[in-house]
Amino acid sequence: GAALRLALRRASPASEVDREAIRRHWFALDEEDRFDRLRFDDPVLVQRMHSHMNSLCRNELWCRRNLLGGLTKPKGDAGLEEEPERLRGFGFECPAETDCVGRQQGPIAFAAVPTLAASPQLFEDLESALGGPLLSDRPALQRGDWAVIVEDTPSSWKELQQQAMRLVELALFASFQDARARGAINGAVADASSEAGAEAAAAAAQLEAEDAEAAAAADKAAAKRMKRKAKKAKSGGGGAGGGGGGIVAE
Repeated sequence: GAALRLALRRASPASEVDREAIRRHWFALDEEDRFDRLRFDDPVLVQRMHSHMNSLCRNELWCRRNLLGGLTKPKGDAGLEEEPERLRGFGFECPAETDCVGRQQGPIAFAAVPTLAASPQLFEDLESALGGPLLSDRPALQRGDWAVIVEDTPSSWKELQQQAMRLVELALFASFQDARARGAINGAVADASSEAGAEAAAAAAQLEAEDAEAAAAADKAAAKRMKRKAKKAKSGGGGAGGGGGGIVAE
């Protein structure tokens, strides 16, 4: 649709993705940070994912009741049905409080479970689910456009799982981009602080030199005054001594 076309125009090309740098960044985070970055709270995105899951559950229930197979598969010669592969590694976060009539409120976030967020095999799981390495031939959409990933209604649990893992893929890239931006900002701040510190040091040195020069001038002036006083005192003392000698002679 139009939203997807606009999102693709704003996206970063896959060729600009440094996969190894993203991997190093991700595994340098602690588990709590990883979980936070795989929590999605865009209301449109959350509502769509919740609606998709409910739709698949209703479809599965209908198929079971009508014995049409549908989302389930026959198992072996006995014709028994396997349990369908539902959404794995994700869940919804709902408020603890109920609404005004006592019913549970709708979800406010869609998130990976902690075990998936902390998994050392996350990148391999992404590659398996999406059919290629991180952001391989898939554009890195801007955060505000992530809801277009889940715009289409999936026809199977596998397709829903792919949508969820695509969100994880974008979140990994966004986390790396955010960290890189913070590093650039911090570097600029550090450079500015260093420059300001150098200017302050230069100003302090100049003031110190001016103070030293003023002190030297003051000492020189004081020495001159002392010299004049000493000279004046010597001249006055000689006249007084001559007068005193005349009085004694009489």
